[in-house]
Amino acid sequence: MSESATTDVGRVTVESDWEVATICLDRPAKHNALTPEMLEQLEQILIALDADRQVRVVLLTAVGDRSFCAGADIRRFKALQPLEMWALWTRLGHRVFDRLAGLRQPPLLPSPAMPTAAGSSWRWRAICGSLLTTPHLV
Repeated sequence: MSESATTDVGRVTVESDWEVATICLDRPAKHNALTPEMLEQLEQILIALDADRQVRVVLLTAVGDRSFCAGADIRRFKALQPLEMWALWTRLGHRVFDRLAGLRQPPLLPSPAMPTAAGSSWRWRAICGSLLTTPHLV
């Protein structure tokens, strides 16, 4: 896959250091707006983390310093027909966020990386109820 294609769809990565797993949204040029590909990657990561008994906590981070996550990529879903949007975005998004909410480990969102989009902000905050207020602890 070319660099521009990777940047366009974004990616979600995970690194694990025994008890702490760090998930990173990587699409800073678009304020880490979620694409279907990123949601699918996040879902696979969450499935693996939930099964990993060594991981005790999950940190959610993002590349860039402008925002954590702008929510869904509006340009990607506005081209879809209503049924496609429901099938692709709504069902997938709900499934992924439900999986995050039901994760065995507590997900933490460092406060400096708080979401900026109203649409996704409530969901990230509701799920990641334990906020780290001291960035150097991460």
